[in-house]
Amino acid sequence: MRPMPLDPGTDPSRAGWSLAITDDVAGIATEWQCLQEQACITPYQRYEYLAAWSRHAAPADRVEPRIGLVRDESHHPVMLLPFGVKRRRLRQATYLGGTHVNLNMPLILPAFLERVGSAGFRAILEDYCRKAGIDSLVLRHQPVSWHGQPHPFLTLPHHRSVEPVKRLVIHHGQAPPLDQILSVKARAKLRRKENRFREAGARVIEATTDQEIGHLLAVFLEQKARRLAALGERNAFLAKGAAAFLRRAAQASKPCEGGFLLSALLVADQPIAIRGVLRHRNHLSFVLQSFNTQHPMAKLSPGEVLLAHIVETAVASGMTEFDFGLGETSYKETWSNDQTEMFNFVLPVTAVGHAHVAALLARGTAVQAVKQHPPLYTMLRIRILGDRATAPPRAGPRHDAGESPSLKLMPRLLDRLRSQRPLGILAGAVRPWSAATVGRRAREPTE
Repeated sequence: MRPMPLDPGTDPSRAGWSLAITDDVAGIATEWQCLQEQACITPYQRYEYLAAWSRHAAPADRVEPRIGLVRDESHHPVMLLPFGVKRRRLRQATYLGGTHVNLNMPLILPAFLERVGSAGFRAILEDYCRKAGIDSLVLRHQPVSWHGQPHPFLTLPHHRSVEPVKRLVIHHGQAPPLDQILSVKARAKLRRKENRFREAGARVIEATTDQEIGHLLAVFLEQKARRLAALGERNAFLAKGAAAFLRRAAQASKPCEGGFLLSALLVADQPIAIRGVLRHRNHLSFVLQSFNTQHPMAKLSPGEVLLAHIVETAVASGMTEFDFGLGETSYKETWSNDQTEMFNFVLPVTAVGHAHVAALLARGTAVQAVKQHPPLYTMLRIRILGDRATAPPRAGPRHDAGESPSLKLMPRLLDRLRSQRPLGILAGAVRPWSAATVGRRAREPTE
């Protein structure tokens, strides 16, 4: 992909729209909420979720909200760019939400979307870059299409991501939800587990009060920290402001209207599994999950039992589509019947920005090479993880759905590759492999 150059000659005043940039998220709450009710967006673009992140979690990421609000000739809001500027060695604009967002889109009124077209979106983004004073614009994790509509920026130069988002589409009026997803054997196995929990007096709750939200979040953070420490993974929820962000997002949401909601499977009034979801219209996004690995009933996959309850309850209330976010885990394959392809878009502005974008594209090429080349993946695993790459599985209860270490290993390697000088690691892994395989064919990994 070639980055889109900035055209300094664009005159946005001729297009019949004007763009202003603000850092006051609360000050545009009315405009944002009005647009989110009419625009085609994912649940991650809801105001209460990103407003909570901007207030509590953005400072730790060194991100300052720089939201672009586009108005038409009548001064009515027609488009919102939920962007922020990250201040490091260069000023880079990207979507708000950081690692807590899996799907990104702008908020655009349908009429304005039809009117502007590709050339108009390019002019809007160029105008944003000039007014924000940034070096580059980097827009990641964008769905190619959403609910049948193509992403507004898909017509601009871009490159496809190798990580799709798994989805579940339910067809009302046909078989029951679980019959549309699971095989007869899988349904029978799930029902046996549900019966075991029912016999133990288990029940599912949805946090609606501040006290319930605070309690479930505290338990979630404890369960997640224990789980990630056992797997040797980085815990993004330990970042400053992360807990306050989730608490505020849940407090600002209303079950009847959507937003960020927490549910838990309780055994003897103790949360054994917790899931957080985002709801918007007829779509539900699974955002976070945890379970108590030390509980005697952990081997019965409490996370999967809770997932099944959430899906069945949501379908009964009118939900038709679900997504499971980025990443490859076993439960996503089991519970999905569709997927959304993703794409990224970069726009260099300054000379520094051009250099940065070139490095990003090289890094993206390296990551894709790893994902599509099994021998290289094996060598990088050994180089990065050392003895842990070949260590035998730890003893203990069977892993909950979506928590298999072997299936989670690739995302862990990719995270390390992205953050630890990936080109150097890639070269260091390739050199010894190349020297050792001169004159013979490299053997495919047997695992």
